[in-house]
Amino acid sequence: MEHSTKRMRIEKIEEEKLPQLKNHSHFSQPVFEWTRTVLFAVIVMIIVLTFFFRLVCISGPSMENTLKDGERVILTNFMYTPKDGDIVAIAHGGKLGITIIKRVIATQGEKLSIDYNKNEVTVDGVIINEPYVNGTTTNAANWKVPYVIPKGYCFVMGDNRNVSKDSRSDQVGLIPLSDIIGRAQFIVFPLNRFGPINNNTGESNYSGNTASTY
Repeated sequence: MEHSTKRMRIEKIEEEKLPQLKNHSHFSQPVFEWTRTVLFAVIVMIIVLTFFFRLVCISGPSMENTLKDGERVILTNFMYTPKDGDIVAIAHGGKLGITIIKRVIATQGEKLSIDYNKNEVTVDGVIINEPYVNGTTTNAANWKVPYVIPKGYCFVMGDNRNVSKDSRSDQVGLIPLSDIIGRAQFIVFPLNRFGPINNNTGESNYSGNTASTY
């Protein structure tokens, strides 16, 4: 009789524990699913920001009026090859040692000539149209820029030519293509400038890390 009573007590205890275990399982399942979803979202975000998009903050006046101090700009860098006219962020900025943002004027293999007296920039024998330029290209280079841009490099200048420190300066020089982080595509802040950047005119088509326009 005593043995039977003990057995009944054990069975009762096991029956009481079983719903508790079930309740614990029901609670842990959504937590696990939520954690997995968050981790997946974080991983996707890291991949997107590393290989597709980057957000930079413009610092300085040398790309005005195309890009202005304090603006936030999205860069794209997936499968990107720099070409003439593109606005790009550059990782090191030569001897400046900071990230800078400039416009590509000539790339590897192209012939570059700048007439500072006439304010003319010639690439492969053609005077390029630069409606985006603020000021004139009269500040001459302080080093001997090669006539033909060597392989793996490009020549860049800021749109605000009179204040920009760019490839005309021996502190910046030619930019290794490997140092280019990505192309500036979209202004996201301020909202009155929100929209894609038109590289032909230098205006936002509306109507981040910090990239200096040193």
